Amino acid sequence: MVKRTVFVVSGTQANWEIGRSKGMWGFSRAGRSWNECRAALQDCGFGSASEIVACLGPKAVFRALVDGDLRYDDTPVWPYPGRSRELYPVRFDFTKITPIGANWFGRPDVPGAWKAVLNDVYFKIGSLFILRDGYEGNPNVRAEMLFGRPASTKPLPSSPLLPVMGTEELDYRKKYPAEYRSECSHDVRSRAELVICNWLYHHHVTHSYERKVPVAENLLCDFYIPDGDLYVEYWGRDEESYRKKRERKTSIYNANGLKLIELQDADLRRLDDVLPRKLLKYGVRIR
Repeated sequence: MVKRTVFVVSGTQANWEIGRSKGMWGFSRAGRSWNECRAALQDCGFGSASEIVACLGPKAVFRALVDGDLRYDDTPVWPYPGRSRELYPVRFDFTKITPIGANWFGRPDVPGAWKAVLNDVYFKIGSLFILRDGYEGNPNVRAEMLFGRPASTKPLPSSPLLPVMGTEELDYRKKYPAEYRSECSHDVRSRAELVICNWLYHHHVTHSYERKVPVAENLLCDFYIPDGDLYVEYWGRDEESYRKKRERKTSIYNANGLKLIELQDADLRRLDDVLPRKLLKYGVRIR
């Protein structure tokens, strides 16, 4: 299996009890501005629909899913003796809580040793981590606690007769920078994607943008919807090179048994009719 990105969020038992009861967590500003904090989290891929494991150091408390986008809120929630100011205003909500209550790291008796297998991805302050590359098979990493299943160091085989997508994707991202800000704070690459993103947000469909697809190829989807474990691709151009790219991407989805919703230009004018039907096919109902 290809390793999913699961974020290890470290906190104290008292704070996790409060956070779990409210379905909410917060990070320190670490002396930075709100925009710097948000940018740092976006750079590491943390945001709406991210998977998290709430931890007390080497012990995994529960697994959850980030629900919605990051926000700034300095309303006091967590007690911090001796401090008058709220320290955790960079906040997010979470849902789909699954209790774990077991060590994810095999040597809890060695203080701080669990950090050696993780990358600290948020200002190096010890609050947000991901597993280091190549450590899924480390004997001290209990992958079933982090990923909900045993992880394998063997990657999935490439889809047959399909070229790996790498340079072409990078060129596309440079040609079409993410310069459109959606109402849920996703930065997207086209007006069409902006329409889709805003529609999902207004209809309370938890989603992420340009998530890495769990296949051997270097592939990003347009949108990922965790409730149905499904991917959304918008096809908005018609030149030959783009048609070939579309054929490659859809073939990769099909070869790996992934659920895919495809949207065309004409669908944008009737999203209220099209998207609910396509989502319902995979068990996602619009509220």
